[in-house]
Amino acid sequence: MPFPNCRGEDNRNNLVRQYQIAPVSRTILFEGLVFDGCCGPIKRECHTFAFTNRAEPTDTGLFHVGYSCAADFYRLTGTTEPPLFNPLKEEHTNSKTSTQSSTRTTSTSIATLCPFNREIYDAINILTLSWGPPREPLRDILMAVYQQPNSPIVDNYVLHLNNIIGKGKHTITQMVAALTTKHPTMKQFTFPLVEAKLKGLGKPSRF
Repeated sequence: MPFPNCRGEDNRNNLVRQYQIAPVSRTILFEGLVFDGCCGPIKRECHTFAFTNRAEPTDTGLFHVGYSCAADFYRLTGTTEPPLFNPLKEEHTNSKTSTQSSTRTTSTSIATLCPFNREIYDAINILTLSWGPPREPLRDILMAVYQQPNSPIVDNYVLHLNNIIGKGKHTITQMVAALTTKHPTMKQFTFPLVEAKLKGLGKPSRF
C-alpha cells in the first residue's frame, strides 16, 4: 500500500508508531527538478525512506520527502541521514543545499560505502534523476547498502538492479551522457566493478 500522507508533526509522530521507518538515500536534485512527496513538493534534496507496517509486515515500500520533513523523521526514529549523492561538481552545487548540508552533524559520509556499493548507490541515484524517486523494487537493494555499507551487496541484488535498468531504453552510462548534455557541470560516473561482476555472472551489463 502507498505510504499515508505525512504532513504535520503530529501525523509524523503517529506514523513512526505505526511503521518501522529507515532512511535509505539522499539525493541533490538539479535546479528546477521537482518531485511529488508525501509532505508536498520536493526541491533541492530528495530523502527516501523505507517503511514496514508494524501490524502488517508484508505492507512495505518507499516514501520520499524534502529536507524539512525528513529532519522530523530522522529525529523521531533516531537515525542518521544516509550518504549524500551530489551529481554536480562541488563548485556548482546549489548554494542553499551546500549551506544546509554543512550544518549537519548526523549525516553518513558517502566515503563509508565500499567501492562496489558506491557504484550501486550512484547508479540508483542516477535512476532517480532520470526516472524519478526510487520505487518498491529498489527497496531491498537500498536497505542492504544502508545497513551494510562496507559489504558488497549480494549477486541477486546486482542482477535485480541490472534487470530494472534493462526495462528502460538506456543504460546508466547513456543516462549520464544525456543528463550531462542538460547539466554540463555534472560529474562523470563509471561502473567498472559492477560491470566486471556482471561479466563474471555471464549477464550483459545495463550499466
